Amino acid sequence: MSGRARSPEARTEGDPFDAAGLAELGLSVGEQVRFTTAGRPRPATVRGRERDGSVALVDANGSSRSVAPDRLLVARTGPRGGRGWEPLGERLARHEQRRLL
Repeated sequence: MSGRARSPEARTEGDPFDAAGLAELGLSVGEQVRFTTAGRPRPATVRGRERDGSVALVDANGSSRSVAPDRLLVARTGPRGGRGWEPLGERLARHEQRRLL
């Protein structure tokens, strides 16, 4: 440690559980997602956004994880109403109206 005291602004800036950081990605706290490890998708729940830009998750075993947004799969509804999964980047690239409130 350097021994320097951090200012209160530095401590609160980039709060890891800040919902505004998730809104930039089109995610919300409690949303069900999947993340890929070793090529296999695993279910998880969104908890927030970390300071480094990754997404804070809780996996099916209750373990906390920080995952890069490009490794996330989000739920989508297909053209005939079926549920599927798509990469978060594809959702962000598509222009669609966001949910209000």
